Amino acid sequence: MSNNTILKGIERLGYKGIMTGHGFRAMAMTILMEELGYPFEIPDSQLSHLA
Repeated sequence: MSNNTILKGIERLGYKGIMTGHGFRAMAMTILMEELGYPFEIPDSQLSHLA
């Protein structure tokens, strides 16, 4: 998936200029670890840039 795909999705959701792809990733990491109690390694491996 290209960077432009992510940016276009953010724009279509109404977050253009407010949020970035990495912002959503950081928010997901925070929610998974702090609110749901997952250890760092689990969400990090799922949200990593590796295929």
